[in-house]
Amino acid sequence: MDRTRLQRWAEDSLAPHPYKLELRGAPGTLAWPRICAHCGELASEQIVVKKAFRPLPRRVGTGGNGLRHYRIGSAPIPFCARCSATHRATVRRPSIVSQVLRLVINPLIIPVVGSAWLGLNALDGWRHNPIADPGRVPEWAVVLFLFGVTVWCLFLVWRTTAPSRLESQTEITQSCDFSQDVSGTLERERRIYSLRNKAFAEAMEAGNRALVWTPEQQARSMKLGFILGVGILALLAGLVGLLKLLGV
Repeated sequence: MDRTRLQRWAEDSLAPHPYKLELRGAPGTLAWPRICAHCGELASEQIVVKKAFRPLPRRVGTGGNGLRHYRIGSAPIPFCARCSATHRATVRRPSIVSQVLRLVINPLIIPVVGSAWLGLNALDGWRHNPIADPGRVPEWAVVLFLFGVTVWCLFLVWRTTAPSRLESQTEITQSCDFSQDVSGTLERERRIYSLRNKAFAEAMEAGNRALVWTPEQQARSMKLGFILGVGILALLAGLVGLLKLLGV
């Protein structure tokens, strides 16, 4: 129990490599060594690896996330010329057809079409047959609301299908696997890295020694999280009591 639920969830999704690092800061701000993450040779370039992260389930023991959107993360990982060429030869890029199909064959397309159709009808009625006395809710507000629903649903369709637009990870890029942000409330961004190559792992730790997440920091973080949780519960209980005293 010395790890948060989010940390355990993130660790379970990583490639099973022998070396693990938890570092504070966004991947783009870290000091990446000039060593190939896969073979340990001198690196000649960086490949920006993108990943889609599933949201943490709301309940313990459930893996489903429904239509909750994914978050995209990226890291500029160094590789040698040989490993980079192997990656480019084996990576699978999503086709335009498959991306379009995932956008169209989506449960959220129903409210998109429905709200757009209702919005167009409401707009047509407002322009050609306006109600003389619409009451508290004017017709233009109804039109804006319906088109707002359409835009919001389109946004959700785009976010929930994010993984289909990313290149697949290869054996090369998975040699330096990284997690989603596992930081707690009021904490700086923090990610877990699963590393295949020992030389790369040692150089990565040495170059970012001040950013390595330690057991002492973990203990303080969990204590702070507990205090914040108790504080929020106490605040809610106080508000409920205050509302009862006021007779609301």
